[in-house]
Amino acid sequence: MAQMTRFLTRWESLRRFGAYLQWALPGYSAPVDDFEPEDENDDDAIIIPPTNNKDADTDDNDLDDNNTPSSSAFKIAKNAPFSISVQILKQEFGTADFLTHLHAFLSTKSILPNDFNSITAHFPVYKRVTITIPPVVQVSTLSIADIVRATRALPAQGLKKAVDSHFNTVLAWKTTPEKANRLSITGLFAGRVRAIFALPMEYGWFETPLAYIEWFKPLTQRDETLGMFKISPASHQNRRRASIIPITLIN
Repeated sequence: MAQMTRFLTRWESLRRFGAYLQWALPGYSAPVDDFEPEDENDDDAIIIPPTNNKDADTDDNDLDDNNTPSSSAFKIAKNAPFSISVQILKQEFGTADFLTHLHAFLSTKSILPNDFNSITAHFPVYKRVTITIPPVVQVSTLSIADIVRATRALPAQGLKKAVDSHFNTVLAWKTTPEKANRLSITGLFAGRVRAIFALPMEYGWFETPLAYIEWFKPLTQRDETLGMFKISPASHQNRRRASIIPITLIN
């Protein structure tokens, strides 16, 4: 009974927060109030531990309790369920400037192939990734498993009902921070995950899956009544600001 009470309390909190997000974010659709079966087999998932940007001779005991690793641990399906072209990513996932941001990401990592403009490879695309958020010792000793989804809308087929698109909003770093503070949002930006994908071998190799994220404006203004940050889409020259980042930068 105690476990059920705790569960219902948490679920009601999620519903209230979902209602707030629908009010605060234009176009946001809160998840339905039922439980989605995990159709990606967790037994076949890969788990990547977090890493720290610290010197090799730095003792763990010297780290501040508020400092997090420079990247998050995550769990994702071993094999991506979809292989999707750039055109479909643009049309059905909303990644309008996909190749532009992919070019920028590969250039930053110094792995841009010389024949970039002529590559026509399909991208392995995932439905979700589970990010492990480390505990804040001042609040709890438990880690949080945060499921981030990026799924396109699907039409009804036979007895199957139509499925709405589902693009989660997250907090993330745009670049790897030198030091992260668990009790601060400094350096974090709100963004909507439009696609979770792996880099095809034609473009080179990168150690983790990537995410295409549309960014919101910096977290600076709070709602006077709710005390929560107001956010609105960030744009430049009538285009949504976006970028491609490793999923380990999602906080």
